[in-house]
Amino acid sequence: MLNIIAAVLVFGLIVLVHEFGHFLLAKLNGIGVVEFSIGMGPRLFSWQGKETRYSVKILPFGGSCMMLGEDEKDTDPSAFNNKSVWARISVVFAGPAFNFILAFLFAVIIVLNIGYKSDGIIPKNEYTNDSGVDLREAVQVGDEMEAKVIKVNDGEGQVALSYKRLAADRGNKRLEEAFNNQEVLTAKVAQVLDGGLSVVIDEARVFIPASLVSDTYEKDL
Repeated sequence: MLNIIAAVLVFGLIVLVHEFGHFLLAKLNGIGVVEFSIGMGPRLFSWQGKETRYSVKILPFGGSCMMLGEDEKDTDPSAFNNKSVWARISVVFAGPAFNFILAFLFAVIIVLNIGYKSDGIIPKNEYTNDSGVDLREAVQVGDEMEAKVIKVNDGEGQVALSYKRLAADRGNKRLEEAFNNQEVLTAKVAQVLDGGLSVVIDEARVFIPASLVSDTYEKDL
């Protein structure tokens, strides 16, 4: 029952906004509006404006905009049929245009209130560079963490996230601050290479050439 009432009211709002579009553009183009009403059926009450009668009717949905000379010829200069083609087109087009604006506003309200929700997935290789980490020990169900979005849709309707890339961004910032402050940092060796060492600082990978590993020559790193 509530769904039926809601549907009727929404339909009434659509019609009312549609008719208000006609009313507004008619006024802007100097077209006489005989009556603008909210609702349908017999009048509950009304009042006479300078040129237009404004009415509230018994059925609380819909509305109407009755323009001068809309359905019959009228010699009055403000009659609908005596206005220019573009004036008449703008009045006719205003109804659908206002419905489009209403639909857009509804869409914005729905998105703001409901929002976009989707499952986020952090693959193991996007959690850390350390292949030996056991994720079952590193994190627990219910843990909260920040992550970087790398794909809104991974092809399976899920958001692809990366913890290590966010950590790497912070690590790079930490390195820059340490460089500017001439601070000494401790790094974890991730890989021994022919030309030096690959170390990790807060998930940010740094290459240290062999010539900078020690003050003395090291033949075997």
